[in-house]
Amino acid sequence: MIASHWLYRIWAQQYLLPLIGSKFEMGMSFTPDSLNLKFNLSESISNVECKWVDGELVLSKGSVVKESSKTKKNAVVQFKALEGKTVESVSVMILDRLVKMDFLDGYSLVFKGFGRFSNIILIGPKGKVDQLFRLNFKEDWNFNIESLSKERWWNLELPIDVEMFTVLIKKHKNIISRDEHFWNNFNDGDFIRSYQELDLEFQNINYNIVLSSYNVGKSKKEIYYDIFNIVNEIIKNHYFNSKFNKTQRQLLKKFEKLSAYKVGLEKQKINLESRRSYKEIGDLVISNAHSIKKGVSEALVTDYFTGHRIRIKLNKDLNAAQNAEKFYRKAKNESLELAAIDEKLFNTESLLSSIDKQLEELKHVNSLSDFQKLKISTETDKNSESAKSKQSTAKKYIWKGIEFWVGKNAKSNDWILRNSNKNDIWLHASGVAGSHGLIRNVGLSSLKNEDLEIAASITAFHSKGRNQSLQTVLYTERKFVSKIKGGNAGQVKVQQFETIDIEPKDFVKFIQS
Repeated sequence: MIASHWLYRIWAQQYLLPLIGSKFEMGMSFTPDSLNLKFNLSESISNVECKWVDGELVLSKGSVVKESSKTKKNAVVQFKALEGKTVESVSVMILDRLVKMDFLDGYSLVFKGFGRFSNIILIGPKGKVDQLFRLNFKEDWNFNIESLSKERWWNLELPIDVEMFTVLIKKHKNIISRDEHFWNNFNDGDFIRSYQELDLEFQNINYNIVLSSYNVGKSKKEIYYDIFNIVNEIIKNHYFNSKFNKTQRQLLKKFEKLSAYKVGLEKQKINLESRRSYKEIGDLVISNAHSIKKGVSEALVTDYFTGHRIRIKLNKDLNAAQNAEKFYRKAKNESLELAAIDEKLFNTESLLSSIDKQLEELKHVNSLSDFQKLKISTETDKNSESAKSKQSTAKKYIWKGIEFWVGKNAKSNDWILRNSNKNDIWLHASGVAGSHGLIRNVGLSSLKNEDLEIAASITAFHSKGRNQSLQTVLYTERKFVSKIKGGNAGQVKVQQFETIDIEPKDFVKFIQS
């Protein structure tokens, strides 16, 4: 649909507004898809032609039909009740394809441009439909002009209230997106600003000049289509500019945010690598175990790495060996933390490289078709459905007819719970953060030990315990697992479970072995 509410307003301003004060002389239709409205203003005759082009109602300045014309003799007279009545005002429905001519005696002529449901309706003094031009639309006999929002009718003789106009744009956003699907992804700020800018562009179009610039040999249908193409190009170009600028801003903002995040990760890594490791502290405690007694909260020992005396904080309820073991366990987490930082750095650098490439590609985009071919990553738009889908779905493995899901993140873990059956087998690494695992459509009674071991090993690999030689994994039927009310994504409570100790392995290792 190309004939938007902008176009109807401009037609009303150009062809109907100058008729205020004129008298309606006659309405004539020569075909079921054309209507000529004749007005008399100070002894001067003016005609408005209403024509259906490819199912859409368009208005234009019509040619005067002479009294002696044979064409007139073949015409059907329309809206006879309006003859001799004076045009009082012309109004448009803001954000919709409705134009209304009010006459002094209480009659109104409504131009309803609803695509293939378009019609011209005569409303009588009592507000009821008096006549329809297109009689096949029987529902239009129930057209109730009083039911339409009065705040949206704008008398074209009056200046528009910008504040009210802005409120209406927000309130009736669905009407605009119905007319122009280009606006679907705009937020309120971008939407209002872009709408107002586009509105100014439409006001600057002189359709009379466009019409007069064509050769006489060109048919009116071709001229109408040419006007539609001009309007369509304006909308497309405006949409392209708005969408292009918004995407570029999003990418630059994302690049800036990720760059700052990368700097922070690099600082974390330097601090982690430069500080005294927990393993070294554990070694110092063991080497001085003869002088460290249970019950002390700190020990002053010689650091054989530097030759200096240092203080080490201890748990007074533990002996030297137990304190050392505590530091060794922290050392394992320390290596996991370092590995996690390295992984985050790698992913962040990959994203930065991808965004940098997209920004470079944007420099060579000159049209909407170029922009659509570019396929900018939807992950730059956090609100897009595809981005949400990527965040929510789980990774799937299949072996020997077994289907196994493992979560990618907290939201993905919730997705697994929502999309599972009560007898599916749920798994999770014990005592550490990690992904949920799910063996689909296999009950515990029929599950083979080797399949349980593979699923448990993959689950352990997708947890913070992936670097352990053995990791305990919980498993139970899905019906014994439930979301914690008000809890964060991925948080669950488990009523009963069994455990298995397993070596964490990626699925690839099972395939290779």
